[in-house]
Amino acid sequence: MQLSTAISELVLGAAVLFGASRLWKSGSQYQRFAALGFILVLIACFLGAIRFLGLADVVYYHSLASAVSAQIGLPMIGIAFLRPAFLMPRKTAGYIFAIVLLIALFIIFRHFYSQPLYPVIIGALGLGMIALSALRKMFEAPRPAVFSLIGAGLIAYAGLAVNTNGTMYGMPGLDLFHYILTPGYILTALGLRSL
Repeated sequence: MQLSTAISELVLGAAVLFGASRLWKSGSQYQRFAALGFILVLIACFLGAIRFLGLADVVYYHSLASAVSAQIGLPMIGIAFLRPAFLMPRKTAGYIFAIVLLIALFIIFRHFYSQPLYPVIIGALGLGMIALSALRKMFEAPRPAVFSLIGAGLIAYAGLAVNTNGTMYGMPGLDLFHYILTPGYILTALGLRSL
């Protein structure tokens, strides 16, 4: 049992739930699409809390949910940012195609053609879409654009710079990873909600 990590998972889960609910209540199709991406992250947080509380043997499911949230959920959030900035995708079919493509790529690169850089590349594409869209809207909606940029930056920093094995700054690296992601997801949701 790792109580501190379970708590950090729950804190991140609460932040992601806040973001998902804000986006879902907004009612627009692209914001609800992003909320589904947030829900994938929430599932990983929930399973992580169970795992680190030692309540059940869910290591495989938590690992799978974490991969799904990073390789499907984060790109879904990025794709949602394209709508207010570049007016695409225009129709529901575009969102369905995006989900099918992301799931197909996930299955291909996880089960048939193992490529260690794929998670980094697809995550970078998702964050790049957020950043590019925020820069595009910087002069029309500066506050949400800055929120989105900072949120994407925090998510990128957590994913690239935090060593989740071992400790950093006197705390477990995985806890620090979760605590850096927490404001990142909140700011990303608030940014998208107002773009």
